Amino acid sequence: MRIMHINPVASCPDHPLSGTAMHEERMTQDSVEKERQHNRIRLAHLVVIFAVLQSAVLNLFAYTGALSFGIGIAFAVVSIGAALTFWAIYKSGLNLQWEHPDLTLHHCTLLVLTQFVFIFLAPKLTILFLLVALVVFAYGMVQLNYYHFAVGWITYTVLSGLVLGLMHESFDYPGHSDIQLLLLWSFLSLVLGTFVMARMQNNRLRAQLSVAKDELTIALAKLDGLGQHDVLTGALNRRALVEALDAELLRARRTGHPFCFAIIDLDHFRTVNEKYGNAIGDMVLKSVTETAVKLLRALDRFGRTGGEEFGILLPATWLDQGVIAMGRLTKAVKETDWEKIAPGLSITFSAGITTNAVNDTAELVIKRADEALKQAKTEGRDRVVQSEEALPDMPPIDLD
Repeated sequence: MRIMHINPVASCPDHPLSGTAMHEERMTQDSVEKERQHNRIRLAHLVVIFAVLQSAVLNLFAYTGALSFGIGIAFAVVSIGAALTFWAIYKSGLNLQWEHPDLTLHHCTLLVLTQFVFIFLAPKLTILFLLVALVVFAYGMVQLNYYHFAVGWITYTVLSGLVLGLMHESFDYPGHSDIQLLLLWSFLSLVLGTFVMARMQNNRLRAQLSVAKDELTIALAKLDGLGQHDVLTGALNRRALVEALDAELLRARRTGHPFCFAIIDLDHFRTVNEKYGNAIGDMVLKSVTETAVKLLRALDRFGRTGGEEFGILLPATWLDQGVIAMGRLTKAVKETDWEKIAPGLSITFSAGITTNAVNDTAELVIKRADEALKQAKTEGRDRVVQSEEALPDMPPIDLD
């Protein structure tokens, strides 16, 4: 029998000795939400700056007579106050307590409504307010879904149409004097710059979310691997071992090659736990797993079926070869330096091994191996007992 030395951690890269994949997935999700909140705060901060600058420009327009200072101050109070409110909500984390922590829709709606309200108060600056509303709408729709996009588009179209229809005799072009022309140019530059920064922020967020998505995919893959392995030892769990046994039965029917299945049970393991404690018991289980995996071939399967009981699947193996393999494992476990784990500690195991028969099922194979294990315990433990059904003639196997 070919011997291949395998590091159990390397052969099972997903087994969670230092944590679980579930914990990694939760950490990834928390990291994604933390980054989203950080981006919400930065965007809210950007909106506050824009509100201050827009208010400053409008009050400069008031200086030229395009609107009254009272309206300019009122706009500053409403615009800056609303922007600071959303910034404070994000900064305090209050939004994270709500079912939908992203307030983009509410924020954009308030900004657009503010622009339309002040059109009626300062009709000479209608074009500027409509421009700001359009930019807010355009950015908000990038963040929101298609339904919100359709509703926002229709709403903006209707409101702007009503404004242009009702106010066409009132609004004026703010650029008759040199200073108003300079202010108009400054305002257009401000709006464009704000939109560009918002787009850069959005692109940065999308890139970060893409990375987080990849990390989450990796975490989910680890979680899937965890579903097939025992958390403590890294060996296959019972479900995965039975699935491997089912697959080997199908292969045996197709090729005519035999295989062996063994169940081993650590002798007097309850006494070990009682005398040395569960922590030492866990170390024993891990050490037995490591010893078994080192002795097994790459195609063999080793799993923990529960407690101190393990199962071993040996494909393409005659029963006498399987018994020899179990003898080697028995010797290796006995010769392990258990004194390194606890003074006076020694470990042996009992085993039952069987081979496949005609019309076998996984349940029947496991049952025969378990009956052989019970016989090994009855005969005094620390031994391997075999159980064999009548087999048809089978072709020779080249094990080289």
